[in-house]
Amino acid sequence: MEAKVFITALKRYPSEGAAAGEWFDVPVDLNQVERILGIRLEEEEIAIHDYEGLPFKVPEHTSINWLNDICMQLEEIEGTNLYHALGDLVSSVRLNDAPLRTLF
Repeated sequence: MEAKVFITALKRYPSEGAAAGEWFDVPVDLNQVERILGIRLEEEEIAIHDYEGLPFKVPEHTSINWLNDICMQLEEIEGTNLYHALGDLVSSVRLNDAPLRTLF
C-alpha cells in the first residue's frame, strides 16, 4: 500500500501556518517525524491534516501507532474485497485506537 499522511506540529501551526507540517509515508517512522518537524513527540501534540492512498478516513487526532498498526494489517490483504470492506469498517466505527484484529 502506498499511502502518506500530512502531519503538523500543532504548537508550531498557529505561528507558521500550513508550512508547519510535512508529508510522511505510511507506516510512519516516529523518529523521522521528530527529526523533520524538530519536535519531541512526548512533549508536543501533532495532528494529521491530510492523507492520500488510504481506504478509510483519517481523523485529525488519529494515533500514529494505531494508524501504523491498521495499515500493516491492511497491507496483508491489499487487493482483495475484504481490504475494501475493512477500509469501510475502519472509517465508520470509532475504534478507540484498538488494533483491527481485536474486532474479530
